[in-house]
This record gives sequence, C-alpha cells and structure tokens, in this order.
Amino acid sequence: MEEQKEQGVKDMLKEVLDNQKGLVAEKKVKGWKIPWKARVSGRKAQKGWATVMIIKDNGEVEFIKNQIKDGVTVVNDFPRVATIDHKLSYKGKPLYIIPSWSMKPFSAVENYSETEREKMNIAGRRSILAVLETEKIKKKGDYGNLIWIVIGLIVLGGAYYFGKNAGWF
Repeated sequence: MEEQKEQGVKDMLKEVLDNQKGLVAEKKVKGWKIPWKARVSGRKAQKGWATVMIIKDNGEVEFIKNQIKDGVTVVNDFPRVATIDHKLSYKGKPLYIIPSWSMKPFSAVENYSETEREKMNIAGRRSILAVLETEKIKKKGDYGNLIWIVIGLIVLGGAYYFGKNAGWF
C-alpha cells in the first residue's frame, strides 16, 4: 500500500488553483457570468434596477433583477433594506447580496470593520508584501552607455600609449 501524504489546506488550495488555471488556459472551463435573466443594463441601473443575489436557507444561490425604491427592494413579497451602504458592484453594475433569512443585506463596510475587530484583516499585510516585493526585485542596470564610455576610454588610452611611443606627443 502506498502511504498517502497528508496535505495541508494551503497545498490543496494551491493544487486546485493550478488545475483550474490550466483548464482555463486550455479553454475547457469558461469564465463565470451572471445569468442572463438577472443582468442589469446601464440604462436600467440608472433607473434604479439592480442585480440581487439571494442566498437561500439550503445554501443555494439565486440571481434576480429587482428595482430599488427609497432604499428598499421587495424579494419574495418581503421588503428588504437596499441602501448605498450595502451596494456592491459587478462590472460597474449594482449588486446586492441578500440572505433569505435576513432583512439586511451583506455589507462590505461592516464586514471590513468586523475583520479589523477580529484582527483577521489582510489589508496591511498586502501593502507590506508589496513593499518587500519591490525591494526584492531590483531593476537591471542600464549599462549600454557605460559600455560605450569604457570602449572610448580604452581607444583613447591606446591612442595615447601608441602615440607617446611613436613620438606624436
């Protein structure tokens, strides 16, 4: 029997992402799009329509197109809050994520604050990693002009040396 080496979650995730990138590169897997019936055009978005993603009790997700009036939208005959604080954006169009068990939609601002309170935020880590990456990657020096200067000095030095021996100077 072969011993199966236990993989950590990080290794498993990396393997899955590598497989997915390969499949996308081979065009076996298409990119994801919002279902046609839930897409909102730019004109409808200006008139107060938005794509609403409803998360059902069993974890299933449904996309619908709803109109937002006075910060309220009606989903399954129940009014739900849909203010600017809860609005997300998908390809420049408004998107709301509303769990079916809650009157209040998902809010990126509240979620960000919550992750800061729980010290699970990675925003600072991202900026630190970006600085470290730029320090690690140093630009290749431009030695093109330096090479021509060195060649010129060698030629002038050689001319002076041979000219001195030949009695030119």
